[in-house]
Amino acid sequence: MTLKAITRHGTMNTARRICLALLVLFPATAPAARGQDIVELARRRHYQPDSTLLDYTSRLNTLVSAALSTDPLAPPKLLVASELASSVTWDRDAGLQVKMLGQRYVTSFGPEAEAGLDFSRPWFVATAPGDSLRLLGGIEIPERAAVHPFSQGADRYYEYEVGDTVTLYVADRQVDLVEVKVTPTRGDESLVVGSVWVDGASGDVGAMQIRFVGRRLWDEDEEDAEWVNRILSVSATLQQGLWEQRYWLPHHQEVELMVRIPFIGNLALPIIFRNEFDRYDVNSGQSIAWLSPDSMRAGIDTSTTYDEGATLYLRAGREVETADEVPDSARGREANPRRETTQIRAGPADGGWEIIRPPDDSLETYDEWAEPLETPAELTLPSAEELERRARSLSNEIVGRKMFVIQWDRLADLIRYNRVESLALGLAARYDIPRRAFWSIGGRGSFGFADLQPKARLDVRYDAPRMRVELTAYSELHVAASTLSDVKRAFGNSLRAFFLGRDDADYYRATGVALTLDRRWSWFRGRIGAGFEDHTTVERNTDFAIPGIWQDSVFQLNPPADEGIFWRGDGEAIIYLGDWTRPTDRGQITVGVEAGTGADSLDYVQARAGLEGKVDLWDLASLALVARGGWSGGEVPLQRLWRIGGIATLRGFTHGTLAGESYWTGRIELAKNRPIWRPVVFADFGWAGNGSDWPGGGSSDDVLWSVGGGVSLLNGFFRAELVSPKFEKVWFEMYFAGAL
Repeated sequence: MTLKAITRHGTMNTARRICLALLVLFPATAPAARGQDIVELARRRHYQPDSTLLDYTSRLNTLVSAALSTDPLAPPKLLVASELASSVTWDRDAGLQVKMLGQRYVTSFGPEAEAGLDFSRPWFVATAPGDSLRLLGGIEIPERAAVHPFSQGADRYYEYEVGDTVTLYVADRQVDLVEVKVTPTRGDESLVVGSVWVDGASGDVGAMQIRFVGRRLWDEDEEDAEWVNRILSVSATLQQGLWEQRYWLPHHQEVELMVRIPFIGNLALPIIFRNEFDRYDVNSGQSIAWLSPDSMRAGIDTSTTYDEGATLYLRAGREVETADEVPDSARGREANPRRETTQIRAGPADGGWEIIRPPDDSLETYDEWAEPLETPAELTLPSAEELERRARSLSNEIVGRKMFVIQWDRLADLIRYNRVESLALGLAARYDIPRRAFWSIGGRGSFGFADLQPKARLDVRYDAPRMRVELTAYSELHVAASTLSDVKRAFGNSLRAFFLGRDDADYYRATGVALTLDRRWSWFRGRIGAGFEDHTTVERNTDFAIPGIWQDSVFQLNPPADEGIFWRGDGEAIIYLGDWTRPTDRGQITVGVEAGTGADSLDYVQARAGLEGKVDLWDLASLALVARGGWSGGEVPLQRLWRIGGIATLRGFTHGTLAGESYWTGRIELAKNRPIWRPVVFADFGWAGNGSDWPGGGSSDDVLWSVGGGVSLLNGFFRAELVSPKFEKVWFEMYFAGAL
């Protein structure tokens, strides 16, 4: 066993009940830690829990939220948030009973979409974790429970470091919570890395912040497990509350399941399980009124696994029916998400448990919610960055994580189609530098079958949850008018180019090096970059697209670029407005500036700004507004001119219909709220030209506009529309990532 001590001190006053969220926000410190003594005290308490705690009842609120992240430094977009209210009764000798009381939910797919919670087994830690750590035992995440740091023989797997101590005053006594940093020393088991805060007087665990690691987390062979550990990570925060100045009981339990889409580095699904306990009544002496037969809760102690259990159906005025005796009509209702019968699930784990779920209609009439349903401001754990840092500082033999992988930052790096390259295929790979948290080396190469030109990029990247620093060398196809830190190659544009013959980008070749920094602080994000590039013109090399089967020419010519060496500097600030964890009632303001100098005295500066937002019009419809504009000064290179036309700026017009030193665009959309699909109507406006002619030249004819309508699927994931530019003709548009 390895023990270290950090000696610092601090105090904090509390009310009668202690909420240990303060540990995360205000990590005060205390006198010299007691080293091995505190670990041994915690171990003794782990095996000899407080025998005076006999029973309790509590109110439990469970919130499960899932989101989609396409940019690791932007707020994730909510997919679904579902909340469940329950009553929990725990008895040391008898077991655990959970009565579900109410449920509510919100989704990105409209108010009619249903997303109620249901659990077939207990899904929370009723008192304190046992020898095997699995904080979502009911759904077996992780698949293999981890070794508890204070279980017998745990020192064969962990080393311990005593860190900061928080001193809290409660009534007439002082409570010292000592941080014990836990680090695994081997990887042949399911383990954790993180911190445990221990009551220095009793040895009770007051809080835990842990990340599950090891090659045995998932029931896979070692090679497959390395892939799973890279794709799937599990972090947890468990905070106890001190009740009646004596009993450490559950207060806040939070588990983050981060699913990273394999091979595409920027796509992820953060899923948060959050349990909040309140309204405790301790040692009341009231026995549990079981509704399931004793035989269903009998059996041997299976503290690390749960048996399958059984399901019963209760109906008013009828006897309890087992699953085998349920008539076909009841079974049909059970298969329907709208459950019309009370369900009881029971099993023989930890002295017996029982879950009672009333019919859906009864759950939805519950009206004792403490506050409106709101998902967390951050759909990730506050401690996730530090836990990720500790995990990545371990050797790969312990973490059991694939270090070298084939991984593209975006799908368009794998396969794309445009009028310069025609079909282009690419290969990308990334290697995580061992024991250097968040540092990696990556590279990618691609080849276009029409221009017959190879493209390549090599980078060194620091990629933390809230910050990215990247030094890049490259020779590749860039999109005109894009910022230095974003080449804006969207996969949806490849599909439009191939199937509709519309390439919404102009291109040039850039060879150079760039350094970029991207950082986010809650609702604010800042990006800066500097680069040295050699720009050259590229030609249109194909006219093949599906419409080209019956047309002589499809794609417009690619415009020329001012060639030569350019220095570029770019900065951008983004302010996120409203609640970005909800599908609407949110927005963002973007401001940026770029300056450059290059061949033939092409010295320029450009300023840009944008506002976009979405609001709900009660439960009837959603409204989206987008406004953007830019201004240039100096001698602007051709490849830096603003362009309007196409999906991003002005539907119904070819990309680059107007181009100039200044521009502005506006968009308004209105969509009927429906669960999966919704009808949409919209109008687009835009202008581009010389800065002296801003905002629209001398004639209304200089301003382009279009109107149209269509269908949006899955909250804008796919859009199909008919667009009329100036009522002169009708276009069919198809694209991904619509505003509504």
